Amino acid sequence: MYKSIRFGLLPIALALVGPLSADDKAPAPAANDQAAVSADNKQLSDELALSWKENEHLKADLAAAKAAAAKSDASASDLQKQLDTAKSSRPPRC
Repeated sequence: MYKSIRFGLLPIALALVGPLSADDKAPAPAANDQAAVSADNKQLSDELALSWKENEHLKADLAAAKAAAAKSDASASDLQKQLDTAKSSRPPRC
């Protein structure tokens, strides 16, 4: 009989990475890097705020488009009923 060995992703990943030690941690940013990190944080916060505003505008636009589509569907349905009524009231052709 053949025996199959099944490897999961976790054992393979651990084998490839190797043992992790405390030395693998990223060093803390230096004092001169604090200003750069702070500036990046401010820029990202501003971009996030703009994204939230754009998201709200897009949600409003989507709601307006859905309302317009519903109104259009109702109008099309009404016109279809009028057409069906007109067809049924028309005298038959000979």
